[in-house]
Amino acid sequence: MNRHKRLREYCSEPSDLTISLWVGCEPTSPGCSYCAWSNTEARRGEYHKGGRVYRGRPVDWSRLKAFDRSGQLTGNRLIVTVNPFSDFFDIRDQTILDSRPGVPAPEISTYPETQDIARIQFFDVASCMTSVVFTIETKFPQNFENVLTRLLDRIDNDPVVSARDHRTARSVIAACLNGIPPANIWLGASVERDAYLGRIERLRSIPSALHFASFSPLLGHVDSWDPQGIGWVLISGEVIDDSRKSSLLSEFCRPVLTTWFDSILEKCEEPRIPVWFRQLGSIVCFPEYQEYSDHFGDPFYTIGSVIDPKCPLGTRRIVTTDQKARDPRTWPSRYRRREYPSALVVPPIFQDPIRWEVSGPGGEVSS
Repeated sequence: MNRHKRLREYCSEPSDLTISLWVGCEPTSPGCSYCAWSNTEARRGEYHKGGRVYRGRPVDWSRLKAFDRSGQLTGNRLIVTVNPFSDFFDIRDQTILDSRPGVPAPEISTYPETQDIARIQFFDVASCMTSVVFTIETKFPQNFENVLTRLLDRIDNDPVVSARDHRTARSVIAACLNGIPPANIWLGASVERDAYLGRIERLRSIPSALHFASFSPLLGHVDSWDPQGIGWVLISGEVIDDSRKSSLLSEFCRPVLTTWFDSILEKCEEPRIPVWFRQLGSIVCFPEYQEYSDHFGDPFYTIGSVIDPKCPLGTRRIVTTDQKARDPRTWPSRYRRREYPSALVVPPIFQDPIRWEVSGPGGEVSS
C-alpha cells in the first residue's frame, strides 16, 4: 500500500491495489487482442476460448476497511483498480467458474456465483469507504444504465439475492441512476483509436465523481477527442506480457507513434488535465523529420534508433535497454508524467520522485 515504494519500483499503474471480482471477458475491440488476460489464456492454449469467466482472488474487504479507518485519521487515500482482467460493465451475467485449469479453487466457498451478485457485493462495501478511491475502466459505458437497472431488479425480486441485506447497495445504485454517484468511485472509458471515441462521449453522460480517459493501449491517432468533462488521462503503448516466448514480442506487438502521444498531451495542456503515462510501449516510433535527440531519455539507457518494418513509413524505432519501455529513464522527458487528479490528496511523503514528475494536490507537478 506504499505508493512511495511503488513509484521507486517503476510500477506502471497509478493504483496501489487491484481487486478482481472475476477474471476473463469477451474481446470487443483491437485493444483486447493482447491484454494481460488473453496472454494468460494463450499460455494455456485457450486463447479467447469462449470468453469464460473465472473467480479472481478473494477480495480482502477487511483489509480495505482497516485502511479506510486509518485514512480518515491520517488523510491518506488508497487507489484501487477494480477488475483489471475483465470489464465491470460487461452486459453478460455468466456463472463464475470455481477455478481455472491448473489453479486451485479458492478456499472461500461463499464467493458470489454470478457477476451481478459480485457487483452488488462491491457496491455494498465500497460505497461506505471514504478514504479509498475505486477506479473502474470499461469498454462498455453504454451498458451502465442496463447493468445498474438489472442489479436493482435482482435485489428486489431474486430470492437468492434478497435473502441477504443489500439495502446499502440498493440505495447507492438507485442514487447513481438518479444522477448522484458515490464520491469514491471513478469511471473511465478505454479508447485505443479514433474509431472508439464514442465511448468517451457516452462516458460524459454517466454520473461519476470523476471521469477519466484511458488511451491504453494506444493503437492509432485520437486527434479528434474532446477533453471536456475529463478529469484524468491515462496513456500507454502496447506491451505484450511475454516472459516465456520472446518471439511473440517482435511478431505481434503493435507500434505506437510519438505524434499520437503529443496530440493527446496538447489537448490536456489548456484545461490542465493531469496525465499518467503507464508505459511507453515495446515498439515506439518517431517521425524522421523530427530532431533525433528529442525522443530519447537518459543517454545511458538509450541505444539509438533503427528503421523497423513494423513502424509506419517515414518513422524510426527507438531502441533502449528496456525492452518493455517500463523504465521512465529510457523515455523522452516530456513523457515522464505521472500526475494525480486534484480530487485525490497525495501526502507529501509520496511526492519525492527519483526520475519522475509526480503531481501533488491540485494536479500541479512537483519538482
